[in-house]
Amino acid sequence: MPWESSEPRLTNFTRVETFGNPNTHWVKATIDKNDPNVFKFEPMIVEKNIIPAQ
Repeated sequence: MPWESSEPRLTNFTRVETFGNPNTHWVKATIDKNDPNVFKFEPMIVEKNIIPAQ
């Protein structure tokens, strides 16, 4: 099993989860090596995929 590996674990790892069905949108990832935070994530909403309230 991967969690039983003797290999070193990742440190400072960031996981991004995207939208799921029925909310089909996307996430914009920006990488800037000059920014101390390095990664920036922004949810991007696709207007045509918004389900109207019932």
